[in-house]
Amino acid sequence: MTRYAMRRATPADLPHVMALLGQRTEWLRTRGTDQWSTREFAPVMRAAVDRGDTWLLWDGDTAVATLTMSTMADPDFWTPEERTTPALYLSKLATRLDRAGEGLGAMLIDWAADYAGARGVNWLRWDVWKTNTRLQDYYRSLGARLLRIVDKPGRHSGALFELSRKPPALDVTTTTRFVPIATLPSHRFVPHTTWVDELPTGNPIGYDRVDIVDNMTLTGQPEPAVTPDSRPILFDSGDGWHVNTFFSHPVETWPPELDPALLRPGHLYRLQLGESASTVDFYGDVPA
Repeated sequence: MTRYAMRRATPADLPHVMALLGQRTEWLRTRGTDQWSTREFAPVMRAAVDRGDTWLLWDGDTAVATLTMSTMADPDFWTPEERTTPALYLSKLATRLDRAGEGLGAMLIDWAADYAGARGVNWLRWDVWKTNTRLQDYYRSLGARLLRIVDKPGRHSGALFELSRKPPALDVTTTTRFVPIATLPSHRFVPHTTWVDELPTGNPIGYDRVDIVDNMTLTGQPEPAVTPDSRPILFDSGDGWHVNTFFSHPVETWPPELDPALLRPGHLYRLQLGESASTVDFYGDVPA
């Protein structure tokens, strides 16, 4: 049985989130940094909790750490090209001061990488206070790469980090499951292989392609495809929904079988081949 449990914070959990962030903010003052002192956190975190972006790490009945993550990229820092790549953007990571030295911060990063990888996403990204070089060194020690430092007027953060890795087995239970939440009609066919001058062309024999219902169209790709390897990811980077296959394409219209109420901006979804040749499974998070 795992020791820790990671679950999405609810509005009733907001005091736990604010207590962890407040304790860490006071600690930062003693280290001579003005990080997390430039605005009121309560409205920001209340909105994050309402969106389902904020998580709490529990050790029994005690909340020992918090992390907020979303597919929504901050346009002040991340380029349009970067925002078309599916990634989870981390923020507001804090652990209890009396649990220092237990590796909870590293555990949160590993958990986020595991959560993302299970949903087909390879990248974690976050921005760090430009003057907090000690924190930047800490993230480097975890294997994260400093991409660049962005100087944006009025913004104190801007040291941009990125990480992609498969974490080790974790002593954490996640209280959500990634399961089919809708089934979309489709048709499947197996293209044939032809030979020209002894070189194979076309798709390999047995390579399944699924065309999603015609009502769902993507800019630049009139025939959305789901292959056994691609498992397209549906995400909102802050400027609209995208489907990422081999390339990222903005979504223009939705199939009528997909209830828009199922889609929560900032959350990850995936299209995957199912057992039936006439359907595609639409995956999302549900409570465990």
